Amino acid sequence: AREMLTVEYPTVRMRRPDLVVRLTDGRLYHLELQSDNDAAMPWRMLEYYGLLYQHYGQQPLQHVLYMGASPMTLKTQIDHTTLVFEYEAIDIRTLDGQPLLHSTALEDNILALLCRDGATRATVQHILARITTLSSTARTEALATVLILAGLRHVQPLVREEAQQMAITLDINTNPFLREVFEEGRQEGRQEGRQEGRQE
Repeated sequence: AREMLTVEYPTVRMRRPDLVVRLTDGRLYHLELQSDNDAAMPWRMLEYYGLLYQHYGQQPLQHVLYMGASPMTLKTQIDHTTLVFEYEAIDIRTLDGQPLLHSTALEDNILALLCRDGATRATVQHILARITTLSSTARTEALATVLILAGLRHVQPLVREEAQQMAITLDINTNPFLREVFEEGRQEGRQEGRQEGRQE
């Protein structure tokens, strides 16, 4: 040995998979949602694999659903001399969003925005029409979700335009995300105003 290595890991650490379900055929299914090309994703999936197997005594079927704006370049395997592991990654843009758009669940409708040919005016109009039927708080939460996902497809201006035409109003104070975005925008506006004043 050239050097003694002391390695300690914290004993308390929250690890929460995005979705784990039991399928009708008895298999254990694990799905992770990912919005960036994280190079450490294979190791995270391996960690979940080990935890799920220890808990259920069963091999999980694992998928990563990539929802990011840039092309998917996720690595899906580990190939070491003494360790081979892999999972499947799916780019949501390769999926047909029509079944999601015609679902009775608003959450499914919203996901259709990210699918193949989903970032269209017709899709946005359909989703916003569903949102208008919600209560004030639920409407704000749903529209915040739509705006976040629309950002992944660069169609936020389209969502804002259609929301204004439908006269959908939002109370940003009921949504932490919208309130934070508003405050950041206001701070940027103040900084730009000061900068313009100095230039003048």
